Amino acid sequence: VIKDGWHGDTSRMYFVGTPSVMARRLVETTYEAMWRGIRAVRPGATLGDIGHAIQSYAEGERFSVVREYCGHGIGKVYHDEPQVVHYGRPGQGLVLQPGMTFTIEPMINEGTRYNKVLPDGWTVVT
Repeated sequence: VIKDGWHGDTSRMYFVGTPSVMARRLVETTYEAMWRGIRAVRPGATLGDIGHAIQSYAEGERFSVVREYCGHGIGKVYHDEPQVVHYGRPGQGLVLQPGMTFTIEPMINEGTRYNKVLPDGWTVVT
């Protein structure tokens, strides 16, 4: 959505059919990790605080955090600075200021954090 020159960004995951226990656990963990990242947002916090909240929860649940994709600033431009990675150390990175707008969209894997882009240049597999 673009409203009065400002971009919006949203997504939601849905199951098709009945998911396996592990698939359901992965989705539930990712959702909770996202909310933990959101709860870390406040003036004076850092991007590392957000990433750490996500990473520590996901890894504590025995999942891994993808490093190649991240959240992003959003506003008059759809993909803008800053890059909002979903891993990190508390107190590190950009300090959050009032008025900043960005997405938090963690990508969590069941196996390792590694992924591969297929020859079509679009599809990513883990």
